[in-house]
Amino acid sequence: MANMVESALGSNPSDASDAHWPVAAAVEAEGSRHFAIRYVRRKNDTAASIVVEFSGELGTWQSGPAHTTVHAVTDNSDGSETVVERVNAPMDQATGGFIRLKIFPK
Repeated sequence: MANMVESALGSNPSDASDAHWPVAAAVEAEGSRHFAIRYVRRKNDTAASIVVEFSGELGTWQSGPAHTTVHAVTDNSDGSETVVERVNAPMDQATGGFIRLKIFPK
């Protein structure tokens, strides 16, 4: 994992055993199940931004409040927080899809 990515995800780039990999999940919201991604991020990160993107076919990636919603944020009490962000469309209305994190310098 690249140093900037590892730092943005709240782990120590100099400790290989301290990696926080994003995990796919499903969450209940508004009476439906939604595809989601759970990841750890450094609080108040001044070096990197994290954006969740969704695609139905791996060609066009979409992000922002029209496509995804932060479902939960939990403070880890170590300078990081765990975020669960879901796709807005319920699973039963989708024919499939892909979700990823895009991490880039600020």
